[in-house]
Amino acid sequence: MKKQAINLTSVTYAIKAQNLLKKYGIWSSIGKSGKNVKGVGCGYSIFVKDEHSAAAINIIQQNKIRILSVEAKEE
Repeated sequence: MKKQAINLTSVTYAIKAQNLLKKYGIWSSIGKSGKNVKGVGCGYSIFVKDEHSAAAINIIQQNKIRILSVEAKEE
């Protein structure tokens, strides 16, 4: 299954983003960002299904949560 990793600056913002997405019926999980995300000391990612990624990114950005990057992931 393809997923998108939406890389955020901290676990606090990852939890806020996950709660927002839950309100819109989008399931997500939280995990530590990979080492290949530049400029991130303790960054965290929200993982969403590929088909929900555009909506998830839009919701997160509308709520002023800064997205560092988005990466495709295979499960």
